[in-house]
Amino acid sequence: MTFSNILVRGIGLLLLVGCGDRAAIPATPDLSALRHDYDAPTALLDTDDANQTIQQNPTLRELAAAFRAAGYAADGVQPAGESAKADSDEGSIDIQGGVHVTLRCPGDLDMPMFDPATNGSISLTVAIEKSRVKRSIGGRATNCIVRGDLLSVPIRVAVDGDFAFDLGGDIGVGIPFSGRLLMRMDGTLDIAGIVFENLSARWTKDSFEYLYERPEDGQTVVMELVEGTVRLRDRERLWGCQEGEPCGLL
Repeated sequence: MTFSNILVRGIGLLLLVGCGDRAAIPATPDLSALRHDYDAPTALLDTDDANQTIQQNPTLRELAAAFRAAGYAADGVQPAGESAKADSDEGSIDIQGGVHVTLRCPGDLDMPMFDPATNGSISLTVAIEKSRVKRSIGGRATNCIVRGDLLSVPIRVAVDGDFAFDLGGDIGVGIPFSGRLLMRMDGTLDIAGIVFENLSARWTKDSFEYLYERPEDGQTVVMELVEGTVRLRDRERLWGCQEGEPCGLL
């Protein structure tokens, strides 16, 4: 990622030195309820329920590939922090306010083409308080096309509409994000021509979680992909679901 593909514009950044008015901190999305849903699913499954859950959902590998590609949006956080840090005299004074970031999306071809007219763009506003990037960030994708990796096979992923993500905690400006990312999409996610709406996922480099709400009762199950193995996490138990075999308790 190069800064030629990222537009950064400060919104009311103000250095806090002694007295004076403070810059307004942009509102951030509240993802605390969604974080709780992932930590505490409500359904209690039996074997039939577990198998039905697997059958009613797209494969986790496809979702993981698509969300990791859509996580391109988080690439704008570090430039936003660096833009703020440039005004902070190497961290000796506190800063607060907001930074607006626009990312040009690369498309899904072998050679990236950062043309917003062809491959869309992503805009987000990063809130800064006490020289730290706030953990929750909201934005909007405008027909953003990116390339996903499904078992080393490239797939086309398109994101359109509002979204929000959670970095897992506030981070110091200029410090790269690493760890677990939670993302909620209020718009659409197009995976190789199949369109999904209003999804969320939480992932790290090694794991992927998808929150599934059962249509019959509204109860939730967390579907997990860990080291290539599919698992279901209900209110009390963990299920293993090998391809071609019924799910069983772990």
